[in-house]
Amino acid sequence: MTKRLALLSALLALAACGSRDEKSTTIVTGDGVARITSKSDGGTETATFTSNNGANGATTVTSASNAAGMAPPADLPAWAPLYPGAKVVAAMSGSGTNGGGTGKIVSIKSNDPVAKVAAFYDARLAAAGIKPAMATDQPDSVLRMIQSPKDGGEKGAMLMIGKADDGNGSQITLTYGSAK
Repeated sequence: MTKRLALLSALLALAACGSRDEKSTTIVTGDGVARITSKSDGGTETATFTSNNGANGATTVTSASNAAGMAPPADLPAWAPLYPGAKVVAAMSGSGTNGGGTGKIVSIKSNDPVAKVAAFYDARLAAAGIKPAMATDQPDSVLRMIQSPKDGGEKGAMLMIGKADDGNGSQITLTYGSAK
């Protein structure tokens, strides 16, 4: 656990550097070799963590370092396009080697209230013929869990919409991926 905390701390420190240069560090432990790389590219900060030359998978964290946000991932689920007028503030992707699973988390900020954002995504789900496996609605938050029956349940997603921390608008978190 201590090794993982040290690696995560190094990853976060590199991600916060903010220079336009790519920086990299290698950490050798009794469990193998980890490589952490960070770079800044005109308003986007990216940090990538790989262990044992990617043999154990990889994780990439990207965040917007400016108010304009960043481009959404190209592979958003068809029912979950970027909410109109919203901006992507962070994204994380990961891949594993045991079973070949992949996943992404996208953090989106909207100035619209939770109910309006939820209605947009509920309409998109209905239009796609998708019924959430679980749906909860609270005054300031909404949760939808989706499992794809077309893929034998191998693909899934979770959509969380809550009141933004600053009290203005909504924070949208979309987690999606596949087991293979």
